[in-house]
Amino acid sequence: MMFPGTEIFQKSVPEDIIEHYREYIFYPMHLGMIKQKVVSNRFQSTREFLHETEWILHNCIIYNGGKHALTKIAKGIVKVCKEDMREIELCPSCYSLTVKQPFNWFCIPCNPPHRVVLAKVRGYPLWPAKLISETSDKCDVRFFGQHDRSLVQRSCIQDLNGPPPTPSTKTTHWTIAMDELSNYRQNINQMVQQMASGKTAEQFITEKIEEAPKQPSIKDLTKLPRIPK
Repeated sequence: MMFPGTEIFQKSVPEDIIEHYREYIFYPMHLGMIKQKVVSNRFQSTREFLHETEWILHNCIIYNGGKHALTKIAKGIVKVCKEDMREIELCPSCYSLTVKQPFNWFCIPCNPPHRVVLAKVRGYPLWPAKLISETSDKCDVRFFGQHDRSLVQRSCIQDLNGPPPTPSTKTTHWTIAMDELSNYRQNINQMVQQMASGKTAEQFITEKIEEAPKQPSIKDLTKLPRIPK
């Protein structure tokens, strides 16, 4: 994790400069140490990962106080990590694909693949989406096309087994969404066939990521309207 303000948390505190640090802090922690643990597969759960990041905040509060500017940054680090861990718990494959984002990443199925639904957002036609998670009254969906996330009432969701109904006005956004939906379904069929031949879903996903062409430059992408969250 590297964003403005976190530089000081990337490495250990220089105890030859910061006096008496170890008199107050008995379990030093920094982002560089956490990264090393991630790379070496030291974490067995998201809870373990969060526990380590929370030490950064704890130590900062103990040494600098709850209202210090660095404490505010440390709180931001923990907040971002909690959000990321929630996404990992929701779907590890989705999180990995979102971070790596190979070309056409949205068309690569997760393990297990997400169900395809039609979702209705006010002001927009029924739109194809992946059902990420659901509760008794709401569904978390991610739309084909621009990949926006939205919490939609269950009453505004319906399964999509065939082609979706064509809106009265076709847009470039719709065309891209249809292409992604078609590719997604083709990839699911390929994954099922290869799993029947002995390949695992994770092997299929890894191969799809590795064979994906380089992501096009942002200058090559057409800016399209986004479905509101």
